[in-house]
Amino acid sequence: MLAIKKKYIVDEKTAEYLRFRLISRHLRKLKQLLEDYALAAFIKENKPEDKLTLQEAKDFYKNLKKAD
Repeated sequence: MLAIKKKYIVDEKTAEYLRFRLISRHLRKLKQLLEDYALAAFIKENKPEDKLTLQEAKDFYKNLKKAD
């Protein structure tokens, strides 16, 4: 689980700033968790017949560079 550090607020200006920082930090963590989950799901659904040999992968990569 994600660890959330406690912070004590001493005035309203600091409170608003800390609230924004905490929200943005949590949103970044949630985004990272979702991206990791999606990547794991994508890896799991990969089919064995989709694998390339080393030479096929090199040829594919060369064609990608030429397309730019």
